[in-house]
Amino acid sequence: MLKKFDYQLIRRLSIVGSGALATFYALKWRAYCEVSVLGTWQESILSFNTELKIPAYTNWHEAKEPDIVVWLTKAYKNEVLLDKYNCLNWSCPILILQNGIGQRELFKSKLNKNQALLRGVTSQGAKLISPGLVENTGDGDVFVESHIIFNNFPVIQVQNIEDVVLKKLAINAVLNPVTALFEVKNGNAIKGEPFNQVKKIVSICFPFFEKRGIYSTEKEYLNDVIKTAQSTAENMNSMLSDKQSGRRTEIHQIMGEISKEVKSDVIDRMIIELS
Repeated sequence: MLKKFDYQLIRRLSIVGSGALATFYALKWRAYCEVSVLGTWQESILSFNTELKIPAYTNWHEAKEPDIVVWLTKAYKNEVLLDKYNCLNWSCPILILQNGIGQRELFKSKLNKNQALLRGVTSQGAKLISPGLVENTGDGDVFVESHIIFNNFPVIQVQNIEDVVLKKLAINAVLNPVTALFEVKNGNAIKGEPFNQVKKIVSICFPFFEKRGIYSTEKEYLNDVIKTAQSTAENMNSMLSDKQSGRRTEIHQIMGEISKEVKSDVIDRMIIELS
């Protein structure tokens, strides 16, 4: 079955999570390797097994250890799921593919000190229509820190993943809350009153990203936000989707570290409203 991929180091891959992006990548990556899913949402796990024909487990002990685990849950679920994962005693690398920053430190505190942790980000948009049925709401790449295990796998390896993570955080910190608060798609975040809020948040967050060498001027930062909004104009980002579906948003994971440093009433109110 996998003869044409014999040169790959990733033959078996497990995804932790069963939401929109987890479903999207399970379907995409099964063309490259054997994919399984570890989750807690019963309806989704059933759909993976019966409709998508992808092995999925709520009892994680039934799964076979893969070559790599891709962590694709909402970041606020990490603490509980890491305790569940720890019981497996697996030693394969984990690719953390989540929004926000600070996850690597949490993973290190919960897992074996020798556990290999790799960081990545994706700009892919996806919306879960129902368990097992996902809509592509915007094509995007997966960027990962450079590692031999990713050779000949459909991801983009970069030497300095932290800069990529921070740049994505900079955009998410503006577009995600603004689109969620005004309930607009990305393209409409740079029009009218939403755009006024965009400019205000860019001004507030800029010192955080200037300090880390991501942007040298507010204008550069704002232009990046505008370009992203224009290129993903029809996208409904995850925070808006979560809000409309009555799910918890990742506002704390995206804005938490920034708010500790910039000390803004605007950011504090935004976090409260979207919590």
